[in-house]
Amino acid sequence: MPLKVLFIDDEPANVLPAKEEVETVIPGTETEIVNFEQSANAIERMQQDVIVLDVMKNEQGGVQVNAGSEIGLSVWQQHFCPLIFYTASHEAGDDPQAPTRRSDS
Repeated sequence: MPLKVLFIDDEPANVLPAKEEVETVIPGTETEIVNFEQSANAIERMQQDVIVLDVMKNEQGGVQVNAGSEIGLSVWQQHFCPLIFYTASHEAGDDPQAPTRRSDS
């Protein structure tokens, strides 16, 4: 059974190198890149083993919004699988809803 990796990003060119690297390093891996609007359908259809999820979405006028947290929460609650969150946005560090590593200590 091949590994299935779903990349969710509003700018596919940002994750294309990672997609190609996964396919090269792990032959037979099924990969797909979708945008935020396509993600719910892709998650249901693909039943992936891992999701690589962009946190910030570029909207018209260059405004960035946190679109990844809602998708991540949905995956956590309904389609549990490992999630890799990432962003190239410096603004995500200031977003209180952006996923962060938490310590229980």
